[in-house]
Amino acid sequence: MSELSDTASEASSQSNHENCRFHDDPRDGLCNGTIRVNERCNYRASFSEPGYLPVCGVHNYNRGRYRWNRKVMKRELQAGYCQATEECGHVCNRLSHHLPPYHLCSKHQAGSNTLPCHILRLPCELRLMVFRYLFPAVISDSSNSSVSVAILKTNRQLFQEASSVLYGESVFKAFISPRHVGFRGCAWYYTPIKKNKANDYSLEAILGSGATLVQNLQIEVTIGQQWRRSAAISRGTTWEDHELYLARHNLRKFTNMIGSGLASERLGPLKRLTVQTTICNDFGWGPHEAAIAQFFAIEPLQFLRSEAVSFMTPKSVERWGSYSNNHSQLITQMQSLRAYGPLLDHWLNTVKVQTAVSPKDGQEPTECVQRGHRKIEKFAQLVEIQNMMSRKSWASTVFSHLERPLHLARIAYENNDGDAMDKIHKAFMVRWVNGVRSQQESLRTIAESINEMFDEANEEDDRDDEDDNEGENEGSTPTPRELYPDAFEFEDVGPLKQSYTAQWSELRADDPAPKIGQPGVTVEKDSTPLRIRICKGGEVWSRLRTPAIVRLLRALKHDE
Repeated sequence: MSELSDTASEASSQSNHENCRFHDDPRDGLCNGTIRVNERCNYRASFSEPGYLPVCGVHNYNRGRYRWNRKVMKRELQAGYCQATEECGHVCNRLSHHLPPYHLCSKHQAGSNTLPCHILRLPCELRLMVFRYLFPAVISDSSNSSVSVAILKTNRQLFQEASSVLYGESVFKAFISPRHVGFRGCAWYYTPIKKNKANDYSLEAILGSGATLVQNLQIEVTIGQQWRRSAAISRGTTWEDHELYLARHNLRKFTNMIGSGLASERLGPLKRLTVQTTICNDFGWGPHEAAIAQFFAIEPLQFLRSEAVSFMTPKSVERWGSYSNNHSQLITQMQSLRAYGPLLDHWLNTVKVQTAVSPKDGQEPTECVQRGHRKIEKFAQLVEIQNMMSRKSWASTVFSHLERPLHLARIAYENNDGDAMDKIHKAFMVRWVNGVRSQQESLRTIAESINEMFDEANEEDDRDDEDDNEGENEGSTPTPRELYPDAFEFEDVGPLKQSYTAQWSELRADDPAPKIGQPGVTVEKDSTPLRIRICKGGEVWSRLRTPAIVRLLRALKHDE
């Protein structure tokens, strides 16, 4: 009964507030017992005991019919004073059921925004200590580590104080792979796997809540996994490049989501950024290829700014997540390379707050190329959603094996190749036009067959009418084409001349830069160790250094 005694002083404070109409109780003087589920007794109360609600003679737990269950009755009839604030500004103090901590009366049980919040009476230092108990020190990327942020929705003061602990002190872990991104206990998949109520499958919509407020970030990037192959990744493209470009692209999207608010003076740079890579050597990389693949994937982090940056020792695992000595030797050999130190130092220097580059100063493509790439991704996501909702959609056959155009779009994005991006747009258009026209041809054949059913019936009816009416013509039944012309009229157009296959053979993986090893072609080092300069006839092309290029340069005995 401590809660009742604690609130007794509040009741005495209303001695000069007895006639306020806001404190009137419509059940004053009535029994508080229950006769049915959620139905109160309406008899007059004739028995009361300090600390308990008044009841009638029937519900009198000492003498009534319920006296055999006296302990239960007394427990259900424990009293308390409602602690909600009335419209007059005073505490409600109606006698109500004992429901700690506020003992809400029947008027305020539906909800009230005037409940007292004693946490604001504490000093700020103590509130911060409470928030440190509320939020974990490390917030994992797994689905079992979701954090409740309801305290952030109370008011502005608590939002600012709790945010300083949650986003300023807790370490947020993120997992990046070619197939999905894990962050804050949620997962974003490059190819949607289930329907979304908001119908928005972008990375920002699923993982972006509070992302720009994070100050301590730990990222794990997985590369080198060989997932199921697609027949579309061939003819100038390799599955190795597809997986690397996809991991790099997902990390770039995550970096843009985190860094979109870092330009604000209020947020400032990250306090600490920790990065670790996991190399699943399913492609049989050597030390040189593994080193280039690692920094190829994590280079987009240069567009973040951080006061402290650390790079943890990479991990190397087999395909199904098991460790082995051979994979551990790969990490040791990779770190002992002469070129590994300069690669790591260059990456660390570009991420530090003093030297971090902005997207405009780095190797970012033009706005036109970026816009074209976003349109391609949005379209591909729409097709995947349609396939997920209706697996037998004819559009899924027209736009199957989208891995190839998406991969070529990522390469065009990195090479700032607007012409290649336009070719992909045109390929989508041609496939859609040919698909629609082919569908119309099929529908026209079916429509003609349906219409012929009624044509034959009308001919028989006409002959019967002529025999019965001796030549009088009363008119035939209209055909479906006449009743519903919109469903039986199709344009007589043929497909476009450009042919296509399921593997997107019309999209060639042609690079405008000359091939390395051809006569007159020279290869030079770029300003960044992850790029090379291909020169021929006074023209220069800048290209990313991939494991395939590393093997080619070693075969041609070029200096790395």
